[in-house]
Amino acid sequence: METKQVNYNTKLDTQLGSLEGKLAQLLSVHKALRDENLRLRQQLAAASDQGKQLQEQNQQLMERMAEASSRLDALLAKIPEVE
Repeated sequence: METKQVNYNTKLDTQLGSLEGKLAQLLSVHKALRDENLRLRQQLAAASDQGKQLQEQNQQLMERMAEASSRLDALLAKIPEVE
């Protein structure tokens, strides 16, 4: 009977050790994924900010092009036509 108890305890210790290892591995993967998630959120925020800056720059360039086009049209209108 005592041998069965020792075998049961040994088996239980082995299972607990295995479970402990799996739990440690799960916690490690969880931490790595949490860290990666944070990094990806930061990258997304930075990309979003950069996208907004590019849109603003694009709008400014379009306005400058419209101004330049208007000036060019005004200059062309001043040039006399040659017959």
